[in-house]
Amino acid sequence: MSELFLKRDASYFSHNMRSSLTREWDADLPCALLIGHNPSFGNGFMDDPSILRMITLTKAGGFGRFILMNIIPLVSPVPRDAWEWAKTKAADVWLQANRVAIRDQAQLASKIIVCFGAICQDVEFAIDLLEDIKGKHEHFWCWGTNADGSPRHPMARGRHRIPDNQELVIWSQT
Repeated sequence: MSELFLKRDASYFSHNMRSSLTREWDADLPCALLIGHNPSFGNGFMDDPSILRMITLTKAGGFGRFILMNIIPLVSPVPRDAWEWAKTKAADVWLQANRVAIRDQAQLASKIIVCFGAICQDVEFAIDLLEDIKGKHEHFWCWGTNADGSPRHPMARGRHRIPDNQELVIWSQT
């Protein structure tokens, strides 16, 4: 389907706290829930490079739609800044709201694909969140893993780049 027919949407807890981002090209195909690290600048109107890559990978995987949510909802192109924010007391209410929102969306998805990459500085935090949202899903999926066992990020480069036709594999960190 051409970009002309790509449905784009995003929802926010506040102006700099993105709850979810959705891209849809075929409503008759399954929906994937993607779990990233933190949102960059993609929104309901614009795709950033990571989102474009996610579209390519999910289309190739037979999905007609994805919902992208993140471990940390703070919009920032710098993951380190997102983790620093997440350690503050002010982040607690946003992280809890984010957890609830992800749990709700997980029930609508046919698969949960983790794609936060090796940039996650607190793997235990991520695993705790994932176990909380697992619900009906027997497994979490990914597009391959890094040397440390973390799921590959869609923008991985060099020898870690995810091929366009990469099949999903079960992610076994949880």
